[in-house]
Formats: sequence, structure tokens, C-alpha cells
Amino acid sequence: MTNSVTFPTNLGGDGSTVTDDDNATTGLGNGGHRTRFVPAMGQVVAVANVLTQRITANSDTSSSSVAIGTGNKTFTTAGFYEWAVGMWVTITSGANPANYMFGQVTSYNTSTEALVVDVDSVGGSGTLSDWTIALSAYNPVGSYLTSADIGVTVQAYDAELTNWAGKTAPSGNAVGTTDTQTLSNKTLTGTKETVYAITDGAGFEINPANGGIQIITLGASRTPVATNFSAGQSVTLMIDDGSAYTITWTSVAVTWVGGTAPTLATSGYTVIELWKVGSTIYGALVGTA
Repeated sequence: MTNSVTFPTNLGGDGSTVTDDDNATTGLGNGGHRTRFVPAMGQVVAVANVLTQRITANSDTSSSSVAIGTGNKTFTTAGFYEWAVGMWVTITSGANPANYMFGQVTSYNTSTEALVVDVDSVGGSGTLSDWTIALSAYNPVGSYLTSADIGVTVQAYDAELTNWAGKTAPSGNAVGTTDTQTLSNKTLTGTKETVYAITDGAGFEINPANGGIQIITLGASRTPVATNFSAGQSVTLMIDDGSAYTITWTSVAVTWVGGTAPTLATSGYTVIELWKVGSTIYGALVGTA
């Protein structure tokens, strides 16, 4: 009776057969062991490696060219895992895991290693052939998440957000950071004025939008303007007269407290407060500094 061993390709073998007779092609007898025994041992090792991988692995690979998309997708696997109908799997590109498919096994052929997966959610695009197929936990249709979803469809955990737990929501209308709004019943603390250095010129502009405190060093006698003052706005103006220069206020049309415009100090700053009520700009000398 002749005994034979065949090393199947689906288990890592090369499909060769070895017999214990004198067969000139397969036999180990009549000197055949000299050329066939060691290769046969190599086939034993190859099959053992595949079986070990199947026992310990929960993933497989495939070089099948498959387009990313939903529906049934067929992969010829390397046979590292014995897939079963109903298993959920994640199929990712080795080059870029952002290209993936997620679905459920609908069939698996142990002879051909053909795996069919009903894909219900995907990421990325393209037709690829560097697939890693891994056993996965069940995910409801369309809920497979990637890092790109964080901050878009889901919110990542933020320890700072936990500080809001138990807080009472404010009353009134919510407003954005750039919305126009009127504050009432509010206490402002720690406010700070913007200090703005005016660029000297023959008719330099005093614009409250630049800051509540503005500084100017005169390079000559000047006639400033204030075309952007609105009712309710004010500016503290600090003037360094340079070398005994003067200011003519006719363009601003200031109504001065006390009736006359102040004379600029010959050293340091002359500090003037300007504010607008209705259509009138008022002014007063604060002092020198």
C-alpha cells in the first residue's frame, strides 16, 4: 500500500505530492529521498506556518483590486483566517488607513479563499489592492467613525466642558462675538483702554475707533479733524507741542468747557478730553503731564 502526502496551496504548500514508494516522480524509495525529503520538510514548515497564523490571527490580507464603495465586494485572501458568515470586518488600505470599508461577511470559500463582504459604510475613495481585513465589532449602518469625524459629526471629549456641568444657562438672547448688542445690568471689571499713537500731519484725524487714549507729538502747528466721532464716544488726547507749536480747533468745532481752547504746555503733555453729545463735540482741559 502506497502512502502519500499532498501539500495544499490554500494552506501555504506548493501543491506537490510525496509518496513512500519507488515512483520516479513522487517517491522517496529507490534513492528518491535524496532529492525529495528536504523539500518535503520545507513544505511541512510552510503549511505549519499558515496553520499557526490561522489559529492566532484575527486578520487577513488581500491583493485583489477592489473599488471603495458599498454593496458586495469580493476579495481573494491570503488564507490567514477562517472567516465565517455574519462576521463584521474592517477592510483598510495598507498605504492609507483613511481609505477603508466596513461591512459583514456574506460568504467565504475555504478552497479558493474568496471572501465576500456586504459593505455598508466607507471612507476615502479609489480602486486599491493593498487590503488588510480585520475582525471588527458590530457597528450600525453608517456609523463607522474616523478621526476626520471629530469636531464635525461627533464631539471629542474635552475636560474643560465638564466644568459646565450643573451651570445655569443664561437668560435672554444668545449673541455671537461679532454681533452688535446692548449691555444692560452688567458689571464690567478689568477693562482696559487702547492707547493709540496718532501719526502727525497737517490735518491729523482724531478717531475714537483707534482707542480711548490717543497721543500726538506735533511736528508743526496743526489743524486736526474729527470726522468719525459718534454721539456717546470720547477720547483722552495727550498732546506734546514739540517746539511750542499750536493747534487750531476750527475743523473739529469743539465747544470748550470754560469757553476757550486751552493753551498747550511748553513741556510734557497737555491732556484734553473730547466727547460728543448729539451733534456737538465738547472739550475740556484735564491738565498737564
